[in-house]
Amino acid sequence: MGLFTSKTSDASGLEALVKRVGRASGPDPELDAAIWTAIVAVVPNFAGEAGTAPPALTASLDAALVVAERALPDWTWKLNQVDKGTKHYKCTFEPRKGSPARGYNEKTAALSVVDALLRALLDRQAA
Repeated sequence: MGLFTSKTSDASGLEALVKRVGRASGPDPELDAAIWTAIVAVVPNFAGEAGTAPPALTASLDAALVVAERALPDWTWKLNQVDKGTKHYKCTFEPRKGSPARGYNEKTAALSVVDALLRALLDRQAA
C-alpha cells in the first residue's frame, strides 16, 4: 500500500487546508483538528488514531515536526527564518527523488512546517 489510502485521495481537502493555514495568524485548535483529521484519513501510519485528540500542530513546532516526520519518514526537512528582523519562516520537505515541497508562513515556524507538510502530502498524492 502506498502512502495514501484509496478512499481519501481527494486533493481538494488538503488544498483547502493549505489555504486555511495560509490565512492563520497563530495557534488555532479548530484548524489543528481539521489538519489532524485529514492526516489520519490519508496517511495509513495514522489510521489507528482516528478519533484521538489532535496535537497542537499550529501552536507547537515540536508537535508539527513529530507528525511531519511520521507522515513523511523518507523525506528530509529544513526550516529557515527568512528575515532575521521578522518572523517569516520557510520550511522545505524533500523526498529522495523529485521536487521539494515548500511552505512559507509570515507568522510562526509551526505554521510554516504544517504548510509544507500539507503541500508535501499533496505532491506525494499526485505522484
